Amino acid sequence: MIVKKIFIALIVVAAAIVFVYFLRVSVAANVPLDLDGSSKLNFIDLSSHNKEADCWVAYSGKVYDLTSWLPRHPGSAAAIAPYCGTSEEFSEAFIKQHGSTKVGMLMKVGTLMGDFEVRGQI
Repeated sequence: MIVKKIFIALIVVAAAIVFVYFLRVSVAANVPLDLDGSSKLNFIDLSSHNKEADCWVAYSGKVYDLTSWLPRHPGSAAAIAPYCGTSEEFSEAFIKQHGSTKVGMLMKVGTLMGDFEVRGQI
């Protein structure tokens, strides 16, 4: 009986992992590609991901998805949530808080979505 419960629990965990993986792949699949195959995102693309449950930010010409990392941010998700969907605002807040000491960490915890192009900004 206990083996059956463990087996069911393992199946549920595996199903959750597969679901999250495919969810992340499908989000990445919706990123527009330029003619050379690289992802090019503009202000409109970035600004549509402006919620804690869907948080993209741009930093140094690159767009990162921070959604899955927000709950683990040591300063709380609330510290980053106001900057979801932004470039300049996020960059300024990031540099003010961390300087350049955490840039490598940003690149590790965020999922690179593509290059940020300023064209399209109003």
